[in-house]
Amino acid sequence: MIVLKKLGGFFKKMGFDKGDERSVLMGAYVARIAWVYTSVALLVWTLYEHIRFGSLGLPALLFFTSQVVFWSAHIYYGKRMGG
Repeated sequence: MIVLKKLGGFFKKMGFDKGDERSVLMGAYVARIAWVYTSVALLVWTLYEHIRFGSLGLPALLFFTSQVVFWSAHIYYGKRMGG
């Protein structure tokens, strides 16, 4: 517990603090953009692997698991937060 308090103090000195509404919304927007970019990149990589080698490998696994994680979290927090 003492270690967590010291880490919290360290991060506060570095400029990390609990965000206000604007910074929280900006973080959510940036996370959505990053998700779209990653999804498109993995989808293109998956299609390339499938066309080139005729199989679904690691890119497909990463793509599908990232979609499952994202949409599961989106549905869970949507219901939890009432949105």
